[in-house]
This record gives sequence, structure tokens and C-alpha cells, in this order.
Amino acid sequence: MLVFGTLSALASAFTLLWSLLFLARMGGGFGRFRDGFDDGFGGGIGFASLLFVALAVGLSVAVAGGHLAAGWGILQRLPWARILGMVVSAAALVLLVLGVLGTLVWVAAFPDLREIDRIPEWWTNWIRSLMTAAVGFGVLVSLAVGAAYGFVLVVLARADEVFDRP
Repeated sequence: MLVFGTLSALASAFTLLWSLLFLARMGGGFGRFRDGFDDGFGGGIGFASLLFVALAVGLSVAVAGGHLAAGWGILQRLPWARILGMVVSAAALVLLVLGVLGTLVWVAAFPDLREIDRIPEWWTNWIRSLMTAAVGFGVLVSLAVGAAYGFVLVVLARADEVFDRP
């Protein structure tokens, strides 16, 4: 739980930093979020995207905090930590599944870059190959992390007598 909490907190900080830098670069500054701005492909990215990133990072920080609290409590064998550990692990499993599904939907909805005349075909093929490899690797990592969360859930569910001792 402590390892997952620490990694989740680091991932949250990295995601927030990357997203803010990306949105600032796309918009030329943080002052242009009123009406959206051109993202180079004719669409608009506005305040809603920044709000979504902030909410996602906030949820990730809450899950990381729950992991750290549960991990500390489990080391102390406190009864509430077992319950919190199971709740946080189940929530993380749900978020993991939603994240994988969201990634698959994003890849399926990614625009066909071959329709843009100024982009060479070799580049679009390379981007598609890179996306496929990244999604495949991400799904494998998600399966491994999901298996670890499942293991934690089983151990915590079966270890109620360990946490009842003073």
C-alpha cells in the first residue's frame, strides 16, 4: 500500500505538471481559457479540459493519500486500516479498469492523420505503430497492477484475525 501510494502521488504530480505545461504551450498562456483556443487540428481545448485534468489529479491524490494512510495503519495493525485498504484497493481497481477503457476509446477515436495533406504517410504509420505499442504495454502493466491489487484485496479480506490483536 505504501509503494502504491507513493507511486500514485508521484504519477499525480507528474500528470498535473505535464498537463499544465501542455495546456499552457497549446494556448500560449493560462489567460486564454475563456473561449478555448485552436489546437492545430481545428478543434478547441478550453477551460473544461483544464478542469477535467484538475479533477482527475485530485481523485488520484485522494487515492494516493488513502493508500499511504492504509499502508501506515496496516503496518501498525490497526483495524480501520484493513477496511480502508480494501476500500482504496477496490477503488483503485475500478479506476484502473476505467483508465484502460478510456485509453482504448481514445485510440479508437484518434483522428486519421492520413486525411491531413501536410503530414507524410510514413509519419502517420509511425505514430499509429507507436500508439499501438504504447497501448499494448499499458494494458500489460495495468494487468500486472490489477493482479497486485487483487492480491492485496484477498490478503486483507482473509486477515481479519491479525488486525483484532492489540
